[in-house]
Amino acid sequence: RPVAALSPDIVISQVYGGGGNASAPYKADYVELFNRGSSPASLNGWSVQYAASTGDVWSKTDLPNIALQPGQYFLIQQSTNGTNGVILPTPDLVASTPVSMAAGAGKVALVSNQAGLPLVMCPSADIIDFVGYGAANCSEANSDAPALDNTTAALRNDESCAETDNNTADFAAAAPIPRNTATALNSCFPDTSIDSNPTDPSSSADASFTFSSTDVGSTFECQLDGTGWVGCTSPQPYTGLADGSHTFEVKATNTRGNTDPTQASW
Repeated sequence: RPVAALSPDIVISQVYGGGGNASAPYKADYVELFNRGSSPASLNGWSVQYAASTGDVWSKTDLPNIALQPGQYFLIQQSTNGTNGVILPTPDLVASTPVSMAAGAGKVALVSNQAGLPLVMCPSADIIDFVGYGAANCSEANSDAPALDNTTAALRNDESCAETDNNTADFAAAAPIPRNTATALNSCFPDTSIDSNPTDPSSSADASFTFSSTDVGSTFECQLDGTGWVGCTSPQPYTGLADGSHTFEVKATNTRGNTDPTQASW
């Protein structure tokens, strides 16, 4: 059955259930969360819950009162039943009652409260995000993320930014790469910067602004004094300006279609 859970910010970015097993690279199972939004988002009062691929009994891990910054990861350590592999990078949360997740197939739900999910195979209420991997009997769009093994994790595509509400489209099986809140931020939105000093001061009739984005392939829109957004490229010149203060703004849209907050200068 399909589960609808199109999240604008916090998503499940990685699932690994082979911890400690034969040939496992890490000793522990884990779930990783990620803020793909453009603003800080809180985990306060939420939980991560797990069930077997065809099960209806959910094991719960309550999340702490913490806000993830845009592009920030959060690592939750689960069962460490096996002996193979190395320890995880420092987890942001060690489950008080560790869950032993199946290596090949299972279901993970990010839930907007800390009540245990009902005894149903495919919950629908209070779901922020949901991953059914392997031969799970429910998933987003009724389309499972890949089957895994002791050496692979389900990783969210597009550097954890993909979110189409379809587990097959959004995840790939790859070597585990557990990331925590100390990992470098990986924003899904373009980071635009403006030269703080136009080529001429504000008292001049002419000015020109240079700007850039860290996201290769971004396109830009500019406006001066709120007169309307138009496509532009750097440097952007303005001529015949009246004396006095002016407001120049630019925003970038990256190849994902995400637009950054407006940047203003001058």
